[in-house]
Amino acid sequence: MAAYIYYITGGLTVSLQVYNSFLAGQVNLVELEEDLPVVRYYGGQAAQLGRYWTTELYDSAVGAIEELALNPNFGNTADRVVNGVIPKGTQILTGYAASSGGLTGGGVQIFLQDPGVVRVLSDAATH
Repeated sequence: MAAYIYYITGGLTVSLQVYNSFLAGQVNLVELEEDLPVVRYYGGQAAQLGRYWTTELYDSAVGAIEELALNPNFGNTADRVVNGVIPKGTQILTGYAASSGGLTGGGVQIFLQDPGVVRVLSDAATH
């Protein structure tokens, strides 16, 4: 039987893996007071809608992979980028991406309990 450790962050319960995906475990719970434009880099085994988003645009897939620490072992090729909006009133966790798999991290990272709340605006190939 596997043991799971969960952290409660202002009413959201997240796994240790999610908590550790934030730089130095520093994560903030925010309830959005207005709609928030967001971006998600995905491809390969990573789906268009997922729990991790950012507010930063990168010049290339390589830049997104490095700054968001999109570890290739998890199958995200970041060859596509989707723009969306998280609606006002949604609770998000936000902070900076921790390093992973030799990738630097440090980019703005947003975690959503329910990625289905994101309203997709556009989807395109990255450079």
